[in-house]
Amino acid sequence: MKLQNHCHGCLRGLVEKAVALSHGDDNILFQTYSMMDNLWNSGWTPPEIANKLHRFIRDKTGVYDPYRSMKAKEVDEARKAIDKLHTAFPETLEGSIKFSALGNSMDFFCHDGFTIEGFDFSGDIDKITKEIYTKSNVVLMFADNVGEFLFDIKLIGFLEDIGKTVYYAVKENPIQNDLSMPDVERFGFQKVFPYIISTGTDEVGMREEDLSGKIGHSHHEGEVSDSGPRG
Repeated sequence: MKLQNHCHGCLRGLVEKAVALSHGDDNILFQTYSMMDNLWNSGWTPPEIANKLHRFIRDKTGVYDPYRSMKAKEVDEARKAIDKLHTAFPETLEGSIKFSALGNSMDFFCHDGFTIEGFDFSGDIDKITKEIYTKSNVVLMFADNVGEFLFDIKLIGFLEDIGKTVYYAVKENPIQNDLSMPDVERFGFQKVFPYIISTGTDEVGMREEDLSGKIGHSHHEGEVSDSGPRG
């Protein structure tokens, strides 16, 4: 992902939100702005710049998980939405994938709440179906925002019903409002699905060479191979 002109505004907004949630002062805010400007022409990608900015803010403020309250709100909204919306999606592979995608379509950085109004799925269902039924029986799904896990449960259940072994990979430590291992424990998600594993990372985005996590706090032990379809 290369830097685009609009990325500057996005990164600036990220800085302002992270500093505010971390209870940082104007001095930290302006230092972070300056750091962002210095990194702009460094050749770094937007996620790489975001990671450096987050670490700088965390080091300056000492706040480990500034998005903690936001994530609690997101999980609460997701639970309410699922009660209302799950019957709108059939218990099929296509329905499960679309329901999962609905959870991924909402971002608390942009707006609050989940809705099916204006929701349009453009994935190639036939191609996805072929991949699911002809490839490995081990499926590795990567988590994104914390509330999306609850929308993924329908798809996880479908995959298990057709004989797949599913692992759900989350960040090792908090970064933005991504689902992390501390969140899994906090919200009791492994009581819902036990095969939640850590990626070993705590960054925006994900680089395959950095993945080093192990299965944690479940009745599976050891490492899991990064093979098979990815969700």
